[in-house]
Amino acid sequence: MDDGSSLFWVSLIYAADRTTVAVGGELDVYFHRPLNTALDEAITGGVAHRIELDLRDLSFSDIRGLAILVRAREKAVQAGCGFEIVGPIQPCVLRSLQMYAPVMGLPVRPRVDRSSPPDADPPRTP
Repeated sequence: MDDGSSLFWVSLIYAADRTTVAVGGELDVYFHRPLNTALDEAITGGVAHRIELDLRDLSFSDIRGLAILVRAREKAVQAGCGFEIVGPIQPCVLRSLQMYAPVMGLPVRPRVDRSSPPDADPPRTP
């Protein structure tokens, strides 16, 4: 049922060396908590050396959503995990990331391939 409200979802996908946090819908003030919870679980789960944030299904994010990503990256780095945003990324979200990600220190890879770009946080070994 579509009642006109924004829909949001987040899921965790575990692989041998990375955890992908897939996000979809519209990230606004009502959905910050589920994203925070999922990112914390991905980072503190201890399984991954790298956290990838897959935004291909995210159609909107407010500035507070981007601030959540900055905090998550800081936590990941402190935990010894690489952290990057992977794509493809929808145009509305990509524009926001292009404006704010460099200033906020977020590594963004808006391509489909899984190779690490030169500016991505490197995976760390314990």
